[in-house]
Amino acid sequence: VKVILCYAKEEDNSWSAVSTNSWSWINNLNATRTDRDYDSYRLGVIYDIKTSKVKGETGALLLYNRDASNRGMASGPYITKAYKIVPYAKANIGPVAIQAEAGFGFGDLVKMEYGIPNNDVSISTIDVFVDAEANFGPVSVGGSFAYLSGDDPSTTDKAEGSAFGLRVNSAGLDWNPCLILFNTETLGYWVGNIPGHSGSVVNQEMQNAWFVQGRVGVKPTPQLDVMASLSWAQADKKPSWGPGAFPNGTYGWEVDLTGTYKITNNLSYMLGAGYLFTGDLFKGHDFSMYPAEIDDNFIVINKLTLSF
Repeated sequence: VKVILCYAKEEDNSWSAVSTNSWSWINNLNATRTDRDYDSYRLGVIYDIKTSKVKGETGALLLYNRDASNRGMASGPYITKAYKIVPYAKANIGPVAIQAEAGFGFGDLVKMEYGIPNNDVSISTIDVFVDAEANFGPVSVGGSFAYLSGDDPSTTDKAEGSAFGLRVNSAGLDWNPCLILFNTETLGYWVGNIPGHSGSVVNQEMQNAWFVQGRVGVKPTPQLDVMASLSWAQADKKPSWGPGAFPNGTYGWEVDLTGTYKITNNLSYMLGAGYLFTGDLFKGHDFSMYPAEIDDNFIVINKLTLSF
C-alpha cells in the first residue's frame, strides 16, 4: 500500500510589503486581505494487486481546492471550495490490459460572502473513463469510452460541468485521444484555436462529452508502430442560449492514422493524418435568416519527439 500526500500553493495573493495582489485598490477590506490565496490539497492511496493470473493496482484520490482569490472583490465577493473523489483500477489479464477511472465532484463553485443571496453555485459532476487493449503478437486491438457531465443550462445554481469559464469537469491536459478533437498538445499549444460555437472548441481538454473510440495497431518491426482509430463524440448538454433553433449535440466523427518510428530509446518520429467529419454542434445556432454552415476539417502532422 502506498499513501500520497500533496499540497500546492496555486496562487499567493497575500498582503505583504512586496505583494499588492489582494485587491486593496478595489475596496479596503482588512478581514480578507491576507486570505486570498488558491490552495490545493491531495490525498491518494494505491494498492498493488499480484496474483497468478492478474497483475495491476487500484486506488483512489481525494482532491480539495480552496480558491479565495475572489474574496472581497466589489464585482462579486465569493470563495470556491471544490472536492473530488477519483477511484481507479488497472489490470493486466493475459494479453488484455484494462484501466478504468471515475470522478465525483462536489462542493461550492461560488459561495457568496457578506450575506449576498441567490448567487451561490454548487458543484455536482461525474466523469467515467474505461480503456481496454489486447495484444496478439504484432497486432493490437483496443477501445476507449469516456463520459464527462456537461453543465445543465436550466440549473443556474449548480455546475454539472464547465461554468463561468471554469473547467469544472474536464479530462485533463495529458490525454489527447485524437489528432484534432480534444487535442491540447498539438492544437492548443502550437496550431491555435479552431472554434465553432463558443461551447464547442476542439483544441482544449475534453469536457461535456460522450466519447467512444476504436483502434487497431500494427508493429511490423520493433521500432515501427502504426495505429488507426475511429472516434465519435456527442455533447452531454447542448447550449441553450440565443435565438433560433438549437443544433444537435454532435462533435462529429474522426478518422486518424499515425506511424511512429523509434529512432533511439528517447527519440521518435511520428507522421500522421486525421480527418474530422464535423458535427452540427459547431454550427452554434441556426438563425432563420442566416443559417450557419460547417465544413469538415483535416490535419497532416509530422513530429520529432525527444524524451528524457
